[in-house]
Amino acid sequence: VDTPIRLREKDIVVLMSDGIYEGMDWKTIEELLAGRKKCQQKAYEVIEQINAGSREEKDNASIVLVEGFL
Repeated sequence: VDTPIRLREKDIVVLMSDGIYEGMDWKTIEELLAGRKKCQQKAYEVIEQINAGSREEKDNASIVLVEGFL
């Protein structure tokens, strides 16, 4: 990306492996990341959702959430 992205207060940067975004739909990811919970709790809920999923072949799932750049 040539143009920097300006973050605002309370924005969250999300880094995730393909095991997350191929293991559930984007709407579910967005719903789990929305709200006022702490980043650690949100990440935990995403991983729990992946683990509870019915897909036979699961890829490694990793997620990192970073908040509070200002």
